[in-house]
Amino acid sequence: MQVFTRFVVLFFFVHELNLVSSANRTRGTKRQLRSTQKVQQQSTFCPSGRGGELVYTLKPFQRFAEVSYMAYSTQTRKGKSVVWMGSDGFQNSISAVNIEDGKIINTFKLDVPPQAQGDWESMSIGPCDDSKGTKSCIYIGNMGNNLADFCHDQNCQTGRPLVYIYKLEEPDINAFYDLNSSLQVATLVINFKKSGFPTNRANSESLFVDHVGDEAGGKAGDLYFITKFETRRDLQRVVKISVDSHENLSPGSSSNVPFAAVGKVSQDATWTDATMNRKGNLIAVRSWNKIFFYPRDESQTVEDALGGMACPFVSSTVMRKSQDQFESVTFMPFPYYAEASECLNKKACELTITRYELSFD
Repeated sequence: MQVFTRFVVLFFFVHELNLVSSANRTRGTKRQLRSTQKVQQQSTFCPSGRGGELVYTLKPFQRFAEVSYMAYSTQTRKGKSVVWMGSDGFQNSISAVNIEDGKIINTFKLDVPPQAQGDWESMSIGPCDDSKGTKSCIYIGNMGNNLADFCHDQNCQTGRPLVYIYKLEEPDINAFYDLNSSLQVATLVINFKKSGFPTNRANSESLFVDHVGDEAGGKAGDLYFITKFETRRDLQRVVKISVDSHENLSPGSSSNVPFAAVGKVSQDATWTDATMNRKGNLIAVRSWNKIFFYPRDESQTVEDALGGMACPFVSSTVMRKSQDQFESVTFMPFPYYAEASECLNKKACELTITRYELSFD
């Protein structure tokens, strides 16, 4: 009987060891799988470097003394590349620029109330809705809020309590517009006074639109912005506004839109702009002197991509004469991207836009 009892105890002891060993192998396999997925994400669509530098020069315009936003348009002027751009601060118009000859093609005044003009800091062009149609909209982030940098909780009293995103269908740059008229915009009102967000006020200079959506529920036309806290980077968040919240807004309307803080950018920096390429598989996020690239496949949400590993290649900004700080980046026809700087001392300067070509091994 004692021999039999020892045999049973030994049997269950060995069986338990096998179960523990099997569980450890399973956990190890899962860890290895997660690690492999991260490596695969990093190598899916990462540039290995840049080349083909081309510098465009714009003659001095005071309206471009503090260029903070720039977005490439699929429209052309006599076959030349066109970007929409403008300076930060108190604005009420945007300009289409032929960057190849340095001339302003057209300037469009927007119908925004004076008290809401605030501090324009970002711009993006992308789908107006989730239909993936040919119509494109311009999104302008009136979200500059420097005093909100002092906000560390939901009880802050410094900075603007509300910030805005303006949406309008992209104008035809070659059409005639009455200089005394204004284009109507839909106004998305952002109020950070809500549970689930670390502060009741925030600054943001990075706004972009998802061109394609994803298999995890993201849609074409979803908007993303990244908050900016220079002294408390731990408070920075990636924020999502679903296309469902703005696709039916009509020009001239205003709406408090729901939004959600969905993650953080994995790199530690103060973010001054962001952009996504039109295929939706590469996101560029910039600081004052560097641009980081994040690959994204169709199964990934934007927040998962930005929270994952950045590509090893980092684009370091080259500071030129009369340049100050860089707050703009835009993808051009792939694999090109471009960046521009504010002018030194906020005075009109010979503005340079530098275009680079991404290389892939």
